[in-house]
Parts: sequence; C-alpha cells; structure tokens
Amino acid sequence: MQKLVVLLIVAILGATPLAARPPEEAVLAELAVGLAASFAGMYAGWSVSELLADSFPDDPMLVRQLRMTSILGGIVLGASGGVALTGALLGVNGNIPLCFLGGTLGIAVGYLVSIPIYALTGADVDLLLIPAAAVGLAVWGFNHGATSR
Repeated sequence: MQKLVVLLIVAILGATPLAARPPEEAVLAELAVGLAASFAGMYAGWSVSELLADSFPDDPMLVRQLRMTSILGGIVLGASGGVALTGALLGVNGNIPLCFLGGTLGIAVGYLVSIPIYALTGADVDLLLIPAAAVGLAVWGFNHGATSR
C-alpha cells in the first residue's frame, strides 16, 4: 500500500510541473489519487475499528456503530484529502468545504446505487462503489468554482 501511494505521488510530481494548471487538466489526477487514498482510508478505518472492537467486547451494537463510523470516516477523509492535496499540488485553488461535503454525500449515493444492483444481480459492490462515489463527488465539489493559481 505504501509503495502505491509513493508511486502515485512520484507520478504526479514527475509528470507535471508544480506550475499552475487549469482545473480541468487536474481532474484525472485528482480522481486517481483520491480513489487510492479512499481505499487507504477505508483500510485505516477498518484497522482502527478492530482496535476499538477489542476495547468494548460486551457491547456488540456499539462495536458495530464504531466500525461503520471509522470505516466511512476513513473513506471520506481519504477521498477528500487525496483530491484536495492533488489539486493543491497541481496549482488548483479549489473549494475545500464542498470537497468534504461531496465526499460525505458520495457515501450516501454509493449506498443508494448499490442497493438495486444487489437486489437485481446479487453482486455485492459496496466496497468498490462507495469509495468511487465519494471520490467522484469530492472531485466535483473541489472543482466547483475552482481557479488556477
């Protein structure tokens, strides 16, 4: 996982100079880094949830709530942080609050889209669709009204 993050950062920094870019030229890099960061955040949230589960062995409902909160929070922080960091490195002045709002709303959109897919096909696509929707809406939020430096 660490090698993937380092590879993405080196690719961004090596492929583009840190000069100002128009926001539309940074979207693909924001999507790629945001998606990798959202999966890393999901993994980090799951790891934290395992530590929290050991702390409360007698309350399974609280453990379930802590797990969902930490996993979903990791996805939002990873997706929004990856998008904002990539945009900033590429010289885009984006909308940070709307980026985090978009990442949060993306989780709800991912769930709502995955429900009919599961009902129709039986395919459990939550682990792929939720981070992807969070990143997509985080990129939209970041680039809404964005300017280059």
